[in-house]
Amino acid sequence: MDDKLEAGLEQLALLWTVDHGGLCLKVKLENQRGFPDRMIILPGGFVCFVEFKRPDKKGKPSPHQTKWIKHFNKLGQKAFFCDDFDQFVEQMREWGQV
Repeated sequence: MDDKLEAGLEQLALLWTVDHGGLCLKVKLENQRGFPDRMIILPGGFVCFVEFKRPDKKGKPSPHQTKWIKHFNKLGQKAFFCDDFDQFVEQMREWGQV
């Protein structure tokens, strides 16, 4: 699988999440730009929001995307930008999910 594109990276995260007994939901909100690409739900009540960006560094977060991530973090929710599968796994590890 080519994880050089954002879609490939999302697919790797989806496979990882399912392998760990969770859900990796693609959420679209009407009239709400920049909502994170995925909501990850893992056993034990863990929830986080992930905005995936292209691994080649060409994808930059939009102001709307940045606003959502900051808003979730201010609410005490786990949310982050991700442009690398190893970064995704490491973040899950930091949050005690591995």
